[in-house]
Amino acid sequence: MPQSQALIVDDSKTAQYQLKKMLDKYGLEINTVLSAEEALDYLKHHHPNVIFLDHHMEGMDGLSALKVIKDNPETAVIPVIMYTSEKDQLYVGQARALGALDILTKGEIRPSTLDRVLKSLKIGSPDTDAVATAANDHPVVEQPAPASTSGVVEDCASGDAKPEPVNADVTVVLAKFQSQLDRQLQEHAAEIRSQIADNEARITKFIDHSFEEKAQYQQQLTVEMGHKFLRARQQLKRLALIGPGALLISLLIAGGFFTWHFKQLQSDINSAKISLLAVIQAVRSNPQTDQPLLQQMQARQEASNALPLDIINWALNNDLRFSYAETPLNEQQTGKISELLETLQLMDYRGTVELDVRFGNVCLKPDGNNMLILADKQFPFGDCIMLADTAPTFEVNDLISIPYLDLQERAANLKDGEISLQLTTSGLETPYVEYLETASTAGEWNNIALQNNRIVVGLSE
Repeated sequence: MPQSQALIVDDSKTAQYQLKKMLDKYGLEINTVLSAEEALDYLKHHHPNVIFLDHHMEGMDGLSALKVIKDNPETAVIPVIMYTSEKDQLYVGQARALGALDILTKGEIRPSTLDRVLKSLKIGSPDTDAVATAANDHPVVEQPAPASTSGVVEDCASGDAKPEPVNADVTVVLAKFQSQLDRQLQEHAAEIRSQIADNEARITKFIDHSFEEKAQYQQQLTVEMGHKFLRARQQLKRLALIGPGALLISLLIAGGFFTWHFKQLQSDINSAKISLLAVIQAVRSNPQTDQPLLQQMQARQEASNALPLDIINWALNNDLRFSYAETPLNEQQTGKISELLETLQLMDYRGTVELDVRFGNVCLKPDGNNMLILADKQFPFGDCIMLADTAPTFEVNDLISIPYLDLQERAANLKDGEISLQLTTSGLETPYVEYLETASTAGEWNNIALQNNRIVVGLSE
């Protein structure tokens, strides 16, 4: 049985990767394109079993592409599933009215939902793949042909044999197939008409509700504007009673107050700078603080006399350590780094944010399955198997995760690409905290070693 094919149309490689990962277990042959135009070109020469179509793309959007696909008799029968971040009921109604089989929301797809959709299409299901595999593993044994008369053998040998008429069984099978196909098309058409009727009802209800809300808002706005007008008239009357001389004196007093307040604020800022410079020296002893970043910020302060308060605040409040066997660039850590990028953007920073992933030489022990796990706190240090002794390899490609790919996309949009990310790893070579010379238990050693499991941030221009 030929392998079922799926086409993913999305201009985000991250979204493509996430959906492909979910579809892998269904044994589908998956092809991807980055735009609706590329998808239409692809469909001129290919006929996939299902199309997953994004909406927000450069050039032609998803709904326009869906209309073109359904208007073309060659592609109209291909099931199209909208794979988008749109949740609005009006959008859902439009997509279904144009012929979308279903709508899957990005970031919220459950395996059970995807399984239900694919099973309804009878493509890519594990059962189907198993049958196909069994068919390939066990070839069909040819049945011996019935013995023929000598006259027929002679005719075949001489090349004068005439083609036999079509078997009546084949005609019956074709008739049954045509009948089933007609019935399925009628059921599909009835389902589409029902969906269109439901969508029209939802759209009508949505429009009526929108008009009601707009009318209420306009009425409320009219009342508020009337109240503001009355208050403004009363204030103008009071000002007219004060007189020009009193009004001038009031303005002079207000100006003097604001001048004094500005000088006081400038004095407070200078005091804060002095205090924060002392804070920088104090936090050097805190293992949770990103010290290299603070050192760079202090150098910037000494060079430009402009203290980056937001960066120091970020370094003091973000711990980029990760535990043993945990993904370093997980959602939590990349979220913290994203906050740093946004802060740098507000500071008009242009340059590279360097992320160095470092690992600690932890004490390990074998478990019951001969796998190495982190040793218990009371485990004797002399019995430890050190991570460095297992000849580990640290590759940048092994550190890339889906949250990091999302972070890269966000960084590319900052300052038109003038803020970039650079990912490296020092492995075990550059410990952040110095190790103990000796230890009696694994707990004592790992208390230091796990502090070296961290992402160290640096800035370069």
